[in-house]
Amino acid sequence: MLYTVISSDSEEKLIREVKKTDPMAFVNILQTKMLKGNFIMKKQD
Repeated sequence: MLYTVISSDSEEKLIREVKKTDPMAFVNILQTKMLKGNFIMKKQD
């Protein structure tokens, strides 16, 4: 199982790549109403 959080702009691209890798993959897309916690972003060079 893979759990990931992406922007809605990246949704279609992710689905295409998953289906390319595994045509039988099951993908569940949920809209997040609220997210709380200590989210840490890595610095991008």
